[in-house]
Amino acid sequence: MWQADTFDPSRINLELTWAEDLGMNTMRVFLHDLPWQQDAGAFERRISRFLAIADKHKIRPILVLLDSCWDPFPQPGLQPAPRPGVHNSHWVQSPGAKELMDPSCTRVSWSTYKTW
Repeated sequence: MWQADTFDPSRINLELTWAEDLGMNTMRVFLHDLPWQQDAGAFERRISRFLAIADKHKIRPILVLLDSCWDPFPQPGLQPAPRPGVHNSHWVQSPGAKELMDPSCTRVSWSTYKTW
């Protein structure tokens, strides 16, 4: 959803129209680190556009930054089509296993958290 080639504001608007019509007023929305790594500025603009569409439908998104479910080896680019009948069949972790196991990928040290 968040990659430049697949970000589709028309589809987002349609699905949030359905959500609004059903009475939804909040929605959990997962972000992924790969589009941010590819082009942080463009990713932020897509998020802003999504938030504007959600606001139009009176839906308050809860943006989720981390997810440890399903495929631990995320890759940028075109994603496989969903497998019918399999819940979140091609969901990918964020960050992936490679980043989780690599100490050099740590953005903030534990000692920094302790001082907050």
